[in-house]
Amino acid sequence: MSSVAEPENQRRRLQLRLPAQLSAELGDCAQRSGISVVAFVRLLLENAMSSHPATASEAMRGPSDADDLPALAGLVATENVLSFLESIFPEGRSRAREGRAVALSYAEERLEELKRHLEDLR
Repeated sequence: MSSVAEPENQRRRLQLRLPAQLSAELGDCAQRSGISVVAFVRLLLENAMSSHPATASEAMRGPSDADDLPALAGLVATENVLSFLESIFPEGRSRAREGRAVALSYAEERLEELKRHLEDLR
């Protein structure tokens, strides 16, 4: 980094070499989102830096409050559907219990996958 002061609105060009698979995954995700790869990478960087992290590991965590809202909304929606099914079908309450048990099992499996993935990143 240069010690020369730069104007606040100065833009810098960064060149980045990526493994082919990561580059392809970035391109696919950007395309599905309807944005360019450059715009997608900017969004990722802005998200990682939004909490002003001091280290790379802090940047990887990202803002947790924003991540919790969609999960909470999904949980509320799921509970509403289950309540609706319980009220309509005679066997709804027992099916809802079974559904919750299956959903919990899948969620636990997914959490374990995520933990393994995060450990592999370290």
